Amino acid sequence: SNDWITAESNVVLTAAASNNYHFVSWSGNTNASVVVGDTITVPMTQVRSISAVFALNEHTFEVISAHGVTEPVAGIYTNSYGTALSNSVDSIEMLGSTQYVNTGWSMIGQEPASGTTNAFTLVHTNDAVLTWTWSTNYWLEVDVIGAGSIDVSNQWISAESNVVLTAAASNNYHFAYWSGDTNESVVVGDTITVPMSRARSISAVFALNEHT
Repeated sequence: SNDWITAESNVVLTAAASNNYHFVSWSGNTNASVVVGDTITVPMTQVRSISAVFALNEHTFEVISAHGVTEPVAGIYTNSYGTALSNSVDSIEMLGSTQYVNTGWSMIGQEPASGTTNAFTLVHTNDAVLTWTWSTNYWLEVDVIGAGSIDVSNQWISAESNVVLTAAASNNYHFAYWSGDTNESVVVGDTITVPMSRARSISAVFALNEHT
């Protein structure tokens, strides 16, 4: 602590950082002193004022997202301990006939470890990696050629799921066949099971009944 020190003697000062701080440097009347890490040996050849400088610890924060516009923008940042961070991402990204829907986030190195929203705040206290998570939907377009109906309408379908379509002919018509993006599909009569491995356009073709 502050004290009277015998002239021409040496005094040794050691700095100790508080939690979440680190020692940075010695400042003041440090001329002719010897510094080793957080320790300074000061020759008392004069009156001296010595200060130990401490700073908040810093931690990295990495943002990863395969889709959407994030805040902050995807990348690696350095923040002081205790910095309040607001994080968000677009809830939906559309790329043609493909739709990406945000399903939340996961985080390594920092609590909480996960969430299901597209926006949240945190107090940054550790090195952390935030990853925004996504699901993929493909557009299913259905059409009728002739007179009849399909029991499924145009809609977004989860990628890699199967959708079952059943055709129903109008009076005096009969179901003829399925057309369009039917590759890899399974057809049983007037029903088709379509794997949504991509966006698809499927048509049910009906024809007038014929009579002799």
